[in-house]
Amino acid sequence: DTMESEEPFEATVDQFPDGTTQEQVDNFNKAYTEFMHGLEEQEEMVVVVGDPCAIRPIPQSADDFRETMVHFELTPYGNSISAELEDKMMLAQLESDVDQLDEAGLKKMRRNQLKVVEDIVSMGKARMKGDAPKAFEIAVVMGHALTDFDKCHDAFKDGWYQPEGKQVLGELSSLFRDILGDKAFELPERSRRHFKGLAGMVAETYDLIADGCYKGAFKLP
Repeated sequence: DTMESEEPFEATVDQFPDGTTQEQVDNFNKAYTEFMHGLEEQEEMVVVVGDPCAIRPIPQSADDFRETMVHFELTPYGNSISAELEDKMMLAQLESDVDQLDEAGLKKMRRNQLKVVEDIVSMGKARMKGDAPKAFEIAVVMGHALTDFDKCHDAFKDGWYQPEGKQVLGELSSLFRDILGDKAFELPERSRRHFKGLAGMVAETYDLIADGCYKGAFKLP
């Protein structure tokens, strides 16, 4: 998610494995709140991906979260890509006359949404030829969107455009691999780990949706 003020995070002991103590959960909640407040104080936009309660071992300090919670700072360029994605997805929905959608109209909307994803992934591939840092931000924005942004997820969930969807996921996974393999673009070790973690989340999500029709399309780096 992008950083916005929110109520203090309060996980409960039943969200963790058997044997987890209340003290561990209290430490977890305090640490997560401190971690998120630290991100909110930064000037850059930050995207945070994944379920904090799924991290193992259970984080007990803000430093634990900084190391293990997948998150990325975006420059103004990354912010602009995120805004462009959201605007184009909204336009794809509006152009489909969503108030009167039969199946044909819904399919048109899904194809328009998929085309938005295609175009921005293609932009990332093109950027990789001369500007790896911007390609990295495009990959982060798209990976985050495909796991957390309903309109991106919706483009794939019915499986109506399986060949096109598999092609897009394959192109995005190729972009992830190109970035990780670019010897001239050295990601800090933590960012590299988080980027691989984001790739894993995308792969897991799209291996499962639409009765597995995209399984294997997003190949892990």
